Amino acid sequence: MAVGVVADTPAAVDAFAEAAGAAPALVGWYQAWAGEPALDAARADATVARGAVPMLTWEPWDPAGGAVQPAYAPAAVARGDHDAYLRAFARQVRAWGGVLALRPFHEQDADHYPWGVGVGGTTAEDLVAAWHHLRAVFAEEGADVVWVWSVNVHAPGGAAYAPLYPGDDAVDWVGLDGYNAGDALPWGGWRSPEELLGPSLDDLEELTDRPVLLTEVASAEQGGDKAAWVGDLLDLASDRELAGVVWFDLDKEADWRLASPPEAARALGAAVADVGTAPLPVPERLGER
Repeated sequence: MAVGVVADTPAAVDAFAEAAGAAPALVGWYQAWAGEPALDAARADATVARGAVPMLTWEPWDPAGGAVQPAYAPAAVARGDHDAYLRAFARQVRAWGGVLALRPFHEQDADHYPWGVGVGGTTAEDLVAAWHHLRAVFAEEGADVVWVWSVNVHAPGGAAYAPLYPGDDAVDWVGLDGYNAGDALPWGGWRSPEELLGPSLDDLEELTDRPVLLTEVASAEQGGDKAAWVGDLLDLASDRELAGVVWFDLDKEADWRLASPPEAARALGAAVADVGTAPLPVPERLGER
């Protein structure tokens, strides 16, 4: 099992590693499509220099554009409306030349992003078609990445996973996002890692044999013992033979950072020392980069 982190800056990655006593094997960040930004090759290089694989969560939307954005809908992606940007980005990935994990349309089973199933009329078929279109564009441009398909933990109103899944031949890693909000936020309540993640992991294990990672996971500290929660999380990940656990180390809706409180960071380091680590399962076709 590998340990990774989502962090704002390379300095924040280093702070996470120091607090946890464990160097992350994967470092994640986010990029919206609005404005057609280029691949952040400098950040990818900084990640590789730290011995980690970069994972870009690639978001087809304008973050200031509201809940429904027809211009960025999966159907628009599938019919080629963004092909000029996609092709340019794929060429940038090819030119960079390293191993990049790419996570588009994350948490697509939920309704909190414009690409979510049911939002603006988006269907599971639209999402699957958009996924295959992205892959086709990258292949045509001679670019390849680790394709990461990810969903949110099951929640009221969320869609079933199976109709959204584009197939093992189109996916390298399967990701699951889940947060223990405790008393910090009005949703969720304090839930153990098994309560939070277990039912969703059960469904994913039935759906695919692809490696499963927790692509975003964190806990608030209000409402329970965060340090104990972190230890239980690593135990669950080990028992389930997950390929990786990626901690969302940001102060956002709540203070999800691992070092809040410091005991939680020490708990992760102790748990990693206990259960051990393993390399990320990078596909063989990318292994020589």
